[in-house]
Amino acid sequence: HHHHQYDVFKCEMDINHITELFIDCDRHKIHLRNESVSLVHEINVSTIKCPLPWILYIGLYGADDQIRLQLAYF
Repeated sequence: HHHHQYDVFKCEMDINHITELFIDCDRHKIHLRNESVSLVHEINVSTIKCPLPWILYIGLYGADDQIRLQLAYF
C-alpha cells in the first residue's frame, strides 16, 4: 500500500487500483483519477516551464504491473 503527498495531491495507490491519466495538450492540463478510491487531481501545465511536445515516461517496477493505453477524443 503506497501513500504519498505531492504538493496538494494525495497519492493513494494499492494493488489492483485502476488509475486513469488524461493528458490534454490543447488545454495544457494533466488529469489523474484513481477510480478505486475516487480521488481526482488536475493540474495546469505551464508551456513556458514545460514546452510542447511533452514526453511521457512510465515505469513498471512490479512483475505483474500493467498499463493499457487508449486514445480519447474530446
